[in-house]
Amino acid sequence: MSEAARHGLELLAFCAAYYLGAGLAINLGYHRVLSHRALVLPKWLERFVVTLGLPAGTPIQWTSNHRFHHGHADRPGDPHSPRDGFWHAHNGWYLGRKDALTCVLYALAGPVRVVVDGWHRPRSNQEHVALAADVAADRWYRFVSLPYPYLALAVGHVALFFGGALWLFGAAGVVALWLTLVVIFNLVSGRRAV
Repeated sequence: MSEAARHGLELLAFCAAYYLGAGLAINLGYHRVLSHRALVLPKWLERFVVTLGLPAGTPIQWTSNHRFHHGHADRPGDPHSPRDGFWHAHNGWYLGRKDALTCVLYALAGPVRVVVDGWHRPRSNQEHVALAADVAADRWYRFVSLPYPYLALAVGHVALFFGGALWLFGAAGVVALWLTLVVIFNLVSGRRAV
């Protein structure tokens, strides 16, 4: 196998591991463990998985919006009903925008989106947080849902993973991981109150 082929396979494995880790963090940690309490993990593992998925949103905000969504699915009040249009359902509900250009740019922003969300998420979509009182009762989830710790962790996430991709694979690693993150935000997390 050539050096370039080996390097390409390593990059593919790196992106696949990131994809699987993020997918598990969102679908297992945020969705099954926090939102639905359908799975119980040892507390250290639960917190690790949720922390890995922090770019999806703060644990309190994500859980509360998801629970509200399930209580009002595709009816008036659903925060991201497709009845309000595709772009609203996809990510416009969160941005407070329905125009396609803003929503497409946000959908493709990858690590830039993570940093912007690091600032925006703890300050927006907080109207249903009472539905996540059990999550807010956890000291770690309460801490990481605060504006400055959440921002620091979002920036740290980008620095760690994208810095690692740059160091290991150069510019191709950054582009590949960016595309992986776009897939995660638009296919894995989909419309689930992310």
